[in-house]
Amino acid sequence: MRIQVVIALVLLQLPLSFAAECPDGTTRIQTSFGSYCGVPPDGKLPPKPLKNQDIFSLMKAGLSSEIVVAKIKSSTCDFDTSPAALAELKSTSIPDAVILAMVQAPSKQEMRPLQTSVSQVPPAEPLPTAAYEKPIQRQSVNATQGLKLKILQEQSVPYTQTSGGGISTSCNIVGTANTSASASTFGNTTYGNATTNSNQHMSCNSYDTTIRWPHVLNVMFAEASDGNSYILACDRAWRWSKCVPLRAGEVFNARFTGKGIEVDAVNTKGNEEKPTYHILQSKSLR
Repeated sequence: MRIQVVIALVLLQLPLSFAAECPDGTTRIQTSFGSYCGVPPDGKLPPKPLKNQDIFSLMKAGLSSEIVVAKIKSSTCDFDTSPAALAELKSTSIPDAVILAMVQAPSKQEMRPLQTSVSQVPPAEPLPTAAYEKPIQRQSVNATQGLKLKILQEQSVPYTQTSGGGISTSCNIVGTANTSASASTFGNTTYGNATTNSNQHMSCNSYDTTIRWPHVLNVMFAEASDGNSYILACDRAWRWSKCVPLRAGEVFNARFTGKGIEVDAVNTKGNEEKPTYHILQSKSLR
C-alpha cells in the first residue's frame, strides 16, 4: 500500500510541459516518464506564444500601443530581441513603448516548468523548522539613489528609416528640325525638292524624392551598484543628439529618472553630457 501511495504522490507532483503539435492536431504532452499525444488533463490546450510577426500584424491592423502592450503583458511570449531584431522593429515604426514591453516580457523558456523525476520526491520525514522561516526580503533601491555603472558590453547598430517620396521621372522632346528646298522653272512648269534634317530625340530624367533618416541604436549591457544588471539603449537620430555609446570596461556615475537612467558621460567632442538611456531589461545579480 505504501508503494502505491508514493507512486500516486509522484504522479501528482510531475509537471507537464507542452511541445509541438502532433500529426493528428493534438498537443504533445511531456512528462518525466516520456511524452504522448493527446489533450492535457484540464482539457485546455496552451495558447501559442506571441512572436515578432504577431506584433507587426497587430500594429498593421491599426491597434493602439496601449492595447498591444496589454496583450503582451497578458500572453506567453517568445520574442526575438536581438540588436538586429530591435533595429528592424524600429525601422518599421513600431512605437518605443511596444518594443520596451517586448524586451521586458519573460521568454517562453523562462516560463517552462521545471522537470521533476522520481528520485526528487521529498522524503516522508517532517520538514525542518528552517523550511517555514520567512524568506529574506531584499532591500529596494531608492529611485533617487546614485549608481555606479560598469559597462560589460556595448554595440552600435546603424539603420536607415525612410518615409514619403518616391521615384519621379519626366521626359521631353529636345532638338530641332531643319528643312532646305530648291526650285527651277521652265516655261510654265516649276520643278523643285525639299529636304528635312532632324536631330530631335527624347530626354528623360529621374529623381528620387524619398526622405532617408539615418539612425544609430546604441545598446549596452552593464552591472550596477544596486545589485542588478541592465540592458540600456538610446537611439541617435540627430547629429546633436546626446545619445552616445558607453565604452565597455568603463565605470560611470548614474542615477534613476522618470525616463530611465541618466549617466554622466562625455560626448564625441569631449564635452560632459548627461544622456538618459532607456532600460530595456533588468535582472538581479544575487
